Amino acid sequence: VLSNRLSEDQNNKIAVFEAGGSSDIWKVKMPLALLYTMHDPKYNWKYYSEP
Repeated sequence: VLSNRLSEDQNNKIAVFEAGGSSDIWKVKMPLALLYTMHDPKYNWKYYSEP
C-alpha cells in the first residue's frame, strides 16, 4: 500500500526491498508476537534508516 501511494507521484522514486527467509511461522504472523520478535536477532537485524 505504501509503495503504491508513493508511486502515484511521478516525481518520487521508490525501491522496495525484502530480506530474510520464510515468514510462515506464528511469531511473524501474529501481531502480538512482536514482543517475541523485536528482541530476537533472528528477526530484528537492528538496521536503522533515515528519511
